[in-house]
Amino acid sequence: MIGCHDGIIRKIDLFTGSIIWQSVDLDIILFSTPFIYTNICVICDTSGNIIIIDINTGKVCIKYLLNAEIFSSPIIYNNKLYIGCRDDMLHCLSLHT
Repeated sequence: MIGCHDGIIRKIDLFTGSIIWQSVDLDIILFSTPFIYTNICVICDTSGNIIIIDINTGKVCIKYLLNAEIFSSPIIYNNKLYIGCRDDMLHCLSLHT
């Protein structure tokens, strides 16, 4: 999975380098690394959006907005999503996969 400043997330075949799928333009700017967990990819953008994408289809499952910018990469532990935010908080969201 590759996120880019063009607002598109791409799933790339590691062996051929070809694009398997790409998302619609999500109108986001990324500075953090996407995080893969089971069948989802978690993406955070500088506008405070948390976007969860199905890694098999590229479809957006959930979009959630925090109240400040996100520059840190998300991490998942014990079915909980942790994200540091520019509001000086560490946010924890429960995942139901």
